[in-house]
Amino acid sequence: MIPAKRGTETFSLNSALRPDGVPAAGPGSRGSDSWWAEVSAVFRKDLRSELRTRSAVGTILMFALTALVLIAFTVPTTGLGLTTKILPDGALQDAVRLGKPVLFTENTETRDALLSSLYWVVLYFSAMTGLPRVFVKEEEMGTAALLRLTTRPSAVFTGKLLFNVVMLLVLTLLIVPLFALFYDPQVRDWPLFLGHVIVGAGAIAGAATMLGALVSRTNNRGYLMVVLGFGPLLPILILGINGTAAAISGDNGNNLAGLVSYWVMMTLVSGLLFDRVWVE
Repeated sequence: MIPAKRGTETFSLNSALRPDGVPAAGPGSRGSDSWWAEVSAVFRKDLRSELRTRSAVGTILMFALTALVLIAFTVPTTGLGLTTKILPDGALQDAVRLGKPVLFTENTETRDALLSSLYWVVLYFSAMTGLPRVFVKEEEMGTAALLRLTTRPSAVFTGKLLFNVVMLLVLTLLIVPLFALFYDPQVRDWPLFLGHVIVGAGAIAGAATMLGALVSRTNNRGYLMVVLGFGPLLPILILGINGTAAAISGDNGNNLAGLVSYWVMMTLVSGLLFDRVWVE
């Protein structure tokens, strides 16, 4: 058992990977039971580490909360063209002639698209600030090399992926109520709205897992993650923005099939490329 130290903290990779005390299976081991045990061990190790330090969750939540509050106080989401409309020409002339109000209150498609875009921008940048931590902390603690020796790359990728998905889903469940509180989106189809934000969060986590491994050994990791993530995640953001805007307005626009397809594709591609990125 080889310990890796960071400051006064001692971290034993073998004990972390196999809590039952059995030596972790090496990369050359075979068997689905062993592979799933490695995946579960990696996931549990990251979960225990995060519960102890709360570095990634704290970073993501603080960024999301700060962005939501700042946008709520600086970006107008009510007013003419957003929550107020002018009467159509025929009704407008009658209202002017009779001295009646020419404005009426109703959420516009512009407001629905604006709120949807704000939500996904906050989610994207929050994810990019916190998700790389699952690999960055391995490099910082000196456990990355040991993890490469004791666990198969596919198991590392799957375990980290599951942890990122769980973390981003927790973030989603926390910021959706705050989003509703601050912006009052008046969602007309909540099941469709929640379906898009949950599937979209999982798709972002799937792509971000591979990118986190890619940038973990570079300088300026945070900036590089935001830049590299924009291209692969752009289709997810577009589908998510259009889908949630349709759910808010009640237009029955459904992009869930596209989000699921892209999520599966990105996960498969990332899994195929991870071995080369992680080992080298």
